[in-house]
Amino acid sequence: LESDIITTPEIFWENDEWEPIYKRMCNYMEHDERHDILNKRLDCVRELLDVLSSQVENQHASKLEWIIIWLICSEVAVQVIWGVIIKDILGFFNHCD
Repeated sequence: LESDIITTPEIFWENDEWEPIYKRMCNYMEHDERHDILNKRLDCVRELLDVLSSQVENQHASKLEWIIIWLICSEVAVQVIWGVIIKDILGFFNHCD
């Protein structure tokens, strides 16, 4: 987590007397420790999203592979039906050759 929240605000550059109070408040509220914990949690969430994204991509690729396999099978079936059954056995479309 990188943003303006983790740095000293610009208002304290103009009003130096309030900066020590701000630093003590950040120390009291464990600002740095909370920031580290939040970064670790966000890293875990990012890794989880990467895994889920990879899983979705794999499922999509598998689905596309099965579509291609069924298209090839249907093409073979159409060629067998057309070439063997319709043309050779039943004798239709013999004048086209």
